[in-house]
Amino acid sequence: MEKKRGVLVLERGMNTRFKEFALEHKMPAYFANLQNNFKGNRLNNFLSRLGEKEKIIDTIKEIEIFIQDNNLTQIFVSSAEGFVSYNVIFSLKKSRKNVEIIALQHGIFPLQYSKIKEFARGIVNRLVMFFFNLFPFGAGFGGIKLDEYYVYSNREKEFLINHRGWSERKVKVAPNFIKVDLLKKFNSLEIAQSHKNAVFLGQCLNLVGLCSEKMENYYSQTIINSLSRRYEKLFVKGHPSCSNILGDLKLPENVVYVDDMLVGFSKCKTAYSFFSTALIDAKIFNLKTVGIVIDELKVESEIYENFDLKLRFEELVST
Repeated sequence: MEKKRGVLVLERGMNTRFKEFALEHKMPAYFANLQNNFKGNRLNNFLSRLGEKEKIIDTIKEIEIFIQDNNLTQIFVSSAEGFVSYNVIFSLKKSRKNVEIIALQHGIFPLQYSKIKEFARGIVNRLVMFFFNLFPFGAGFGGIKLDEYYVYSNREKEFLINHRGWSERKVKVAPNFIKVDLLKKFNSLEIAQSHKNAVFLGQCLNLVGLCSEKMENYYSQTIINSLSRRYEKLFVKGHPSCSNILGDLKLPENVVYVDDMLVGFSKCKTAYSFFSTALIDAKIFNLKTVGIVIDELKVESEIYENFDLKLRFEELVST
C-alpha cells in the first residue's frame, strides 16, 4: 500500500522553506507557527516555555486533526531538537503508533555528546513533565528515536549511529531530498559562477540570543566592507527571519543585495557566513564555504568543521 505522506512544520521561522519542500514533494503541510523561545537567559527561557503550554496542547490537537483528515501514515517533521519538537513528537508517538515519523535535518549542529549533560537534561525534563506536563528542554540532535532521520552528510549519520544509538538503516544521507526545491530553482537560473565574486549570507544572530541587534549590525557591516574590497562583486542575502539586519546597512558600490540566495550562488564560487545552514546549501552547488569565527559569540568550535574553511573575524577585517 502506498504511504500517505505529510509535512509538519513546527517552527515559524521554517515556514517559507518547508512550504516549498512540501509543494515539490506534493505533500499536504501543517504550519504550527511555534517558537523555541530563546531569550538569552535560561530562567526566562524556562518561564516563557511554561507559558506556551496551552498553545502547544492546542497545536497538538490541530495536528491530530490534520493527520486524520489527510489519512497520513508517514510524517516528515521540520525539526526534532528543540523543546517544541520534543513535546509535539512525544505526544504523537503515543497517540499515533501506526504513523511513521521522519525527521529532516534543518540546521547545523555541533556534533558533540556528553553523557553528563544528557543525563542532567533528562532528569530536569522528566521532573518538569511530571509536575507541569511539559518538557522545558529539547532532546538535542538525534535525542528522540524516530522511524528515520534524513541528514545532510555522512558526518551527521556517523554521529547519530556512534553517539546517539541509531541503527544504520534508519539514518539516510539525503540532501537532494531535503533540498529538492532549491535544486529545482537553481537549475532554472543562468549559471555564471565566478571566483571574482562572493556571497555573504546573513544569519540573525540576535534572534537566538548570541548578541544584540546593534552588535550584529556592526559585525555584518564590517564583514561586508572587508569582503567588498576582496571581490569584484559581493552579493548579500539577509536571513528570512530578520532580513532588515542587512537591508538597513550601508552597502559599498560593488555590493548587490539579493532576495534569493540562489542568485548569489549562481554568480559566485565562494560563500561566507557565520555558521549558517545556508553554507551547507552552498556546498551542494559547489561553492567554497567559509565560516567566520567571532570569539564573543561563544559558538561551539566543532560546528565550523562543516565548512571548507574557518576564518577569524579579526583576520578578515585586518586585510
